[in-house]
Amino acid sequence: MTTVPITYELLSSIEPRKWLKNTELGGEITSVSFDDSGELSLASSTDDSLKLYNCVTGKFIKELASKKYGAHLGRFSHHSNSLIHASTKEDDTIRYLDVVTNRYLRYFPGHKQAVTSLDVSPSDEIFLSASMDNTLRLWDFRSPNCQGLLNVSSPAVAAFDATGLIFACVSERKYKISLYNIKTYDSRPFQEIPLTFLPPHVSISNIEFSTDGKNILLTTANDCHYVVDAYSGQELLRVPARTNAKSASKNLSFYSSACMSPDSKYLFAANDEKHLAIYELPEMKPNQYSDTWNMHELMIQVKDTVPSDPQSCIPMTDKVDCPEVPSIVRFNPRHAQLVTAHSGVVFWN
Repeated sequence: MTTVPITYELLSSIEPRKWLKNTELGGEITSVSFDDSGELSLASSTDDSLKLYNCVTGKFIKELASKKYGAHLGRFSHHSNSLIHASTKEDDTIRYLDVVTNRYLRYFPGHKQAVTSLDVSPSDEIFLSASMDNTLRLWDFRSPNCQGLLNVSSPAVAAFDATGLIFACVSERKYKISLYNIKTYDSRPFQEIPLTFLPPHVSISNIEFSTDGKNILLTTANDCHYVVDAYSGQELLRVPARTNAKSASKNLSFYSSACMSPDSKYLFAANDEKHLAIYELPEMKPNQYSDTWNMHELMIQVKDTVPSDPQSCIPMTDKVDCPEVPSIVRFNPRHAQLVTAHSGVVFWN
């Protein structure tokens, strides 16, 4: 949970402070994650490297090159000095890296095609991976052997909830969210949520639980992102998605251009080259499960001209020159800090 209260006053004053563009020419950031303390940020890049940043100072710390294997979907373990990442070259093994020595601690072989999703349990030394080989695998950091395997229809993405007791998997082919109990995952999902509201041929890039477990966010590489009620499957919120033109020809399953705040109240999404949009998430009540919620807006005063779309935005100008649509929007839960990325990483405070 966040250690800084997220309030209207805080969000109305948030601004981009630093833009660190340290990828090679033409390189793109494909994922951003944080360590448990929130002090460190990890970015994977198409230039075959992992980049480490200090979120407090907004400074670049070091680059961890992976020219032989490639790197994406970098995720910290529960220790700030180690991480896992998927490979883009040679094979599809997941690799466990020591940040200090830049040496591999362990390999997790098993996937036969590209890994499309990695998520570390918030409460245990385990993590999930999904791959284009039609499998979802459960791993333990302490063993190179796969601890569990589920057959899924690829492409698929998966994520734990905030307790680590439940995980969700969504497949583009099946158009449904499958919910599993971590203790009985090898049987059947305890709930399946049909996504009947999704249009055809939607490419789902990421799935994310709200911290309170009530909502599920589906980010896509198409026209919209969706917030779904985790209990009823009701579509609660649909917001426009803005995809960076440079990414259109690449595998957008690596990207997540929207996220929720850790207090489960707000949604942040890329809007255009100059703005991020902030939406207030609807609060579900027991007698309202049959109604579709309309979009609620968080009215924020901005210094620049706000686009004509009926949504609230914060500008990406004044404090930093950042003329690009972010492919990634993430929220640092410990420091009430937004981080966006595409060719570089932008810290918002």
